[in-house]
Amino acid sequence: MSGKQDLTRQEEFKRATAGALRAIAHADPEVQVAFQPGPSGVAGKRVRLPLPTRALPPAEMAKLRGAADAAALRLRHHDESLHASRIPGRREAREVFDALEQVRVETVGSKHMAGVSANLRAKLTEECEAEGYDRMTRKDQLPLTAALAMMAREKLTGEAAPEIARRVLDLWRDSLGEKADEALAEMADSAEDQTACAKAARKLLTALDLAEAEVEA
Repeated sequence: MSGKQDLTRQEEFKRATAGALRAIAHADPEVQVAFQPGPSGVAGKRVRLPLPTRALPPAEMAKLRGAADAAALRLRHHDESLHASRIPGRREAREVFDALEQVRVETVGSKHMAGVSANLRAKLTEECEAEGYDRMTRKDQLPLTAALAMMAREKLTGEAAPEIARRVLDLWRDSLGEKADEALAEMADSAEDQTACAKAARKLLTALDLAEAEVEA
């Protein structure tokens, strides 16, 4: 009987999560939400979320809600054609640019939604714990994309990174340089404007020699 109850609870959680995602995204019913093994992601009107276990412990629910909220805010506040027009060519630069845009949509979208903000924070904290950021003692142990995304999140939200990540993040912070710091500040000032924020993100990539400077038309 317990197994059947767990399955029912799992299905109810999936339905509620998908419904909340569509509501936050202001999305039409055409948006398809699939729960599958592996990482979450958004492609067009298709959203992939991690498959929840039947037990559904609180930490897992918080993480999954955070993943759903992140996807919903991407659907709501992200213009893919605009993003594609400014994305750099190098793979590492593209990954950073995409991560910075995700930080932007989450910051803008959660500004007036405390529950969404808490879910995203829980998701980030869990990811830091899963990656073992507290055990890292060298700068090169923390991937560049993760480091820049967390520093950008600090600038855009005004909130410190999770405690577990601060020691290794400080190693990156001290090595960015003035131009990179200025670009992060410009991103924070222009978070509501995807075009302006993307321009600032490209300046950050240029300051770190990840991409060439954009040529203004």
